[in-house]
Amino acid sequence: MILYSFRRCPYAIRARLALNLANVNYKTIEIDLKSKDPDFLKISKKGTVPVLVLNNKIIIEQSIKIMFWAFQNNNLKNLISYKQDEQIRLIDYTEQYFKKYLDAFKYCPKEKIAQKQQSREKAEFYLIKLEKLLKKNKFLYCSKAILSDYAILPFIRQYFFSDFSYSKNHEFSYLYAWMERLINSNLFLKVMEKN
Repeated sequence: MILYSFRRCPYAIRARLALNLANVNYKTIEIDLKSKDPDFLKISKKGTVPVLVLNNKIIIEQSIKIMFWAFQNNNLKNLISYKQDEQIRLIDYTEQYFKKYLDAFKYCPKEKIAQKQQSREKAEFYLIKLEKLLKKNKFLYCSKAILSDYAILPFIRQYFFSDFSYSKNHEFSYLYAWMERLINSNLFLKVMEKN
């Protein structure tokens, strides 16, 4: 089993989180996104990571599909089934709404102050929703991490790491504590190890 990955890519991170949580034995091949290997491009027409190849035959290209495969095939269906519709809606909203403003905020040139502030405000509209969820539970929907926690974590990490002032922002204290709890776990540290 081979996972084509890029260490810092949030989509690849969440695929690795699911595979490791499910104790799947796989080999990682790190892809240089600026100079993609022709063999990789034969497997993935889109040329995006992650891509999971099972037994040199079955190819799973989307990170969320890799997560579902890992949990459904390794007795972790409970991580998906609890409030499944709500989890899926939140994950979709993260990808379709938040990711756009995360990128706009992170990569906005420093001189475009108004544009960066607008992206921050749009992103924080989403973060407030997560903060409200985490005031009720230790994790997004219950007392333990489930699919949505692992699927969303890499994007929240990327956002907060692009502006370290959030570590002192009390408006998102529950969300920041949730992130810290997860990124300091043995599981997360393992998937972020350099090969």
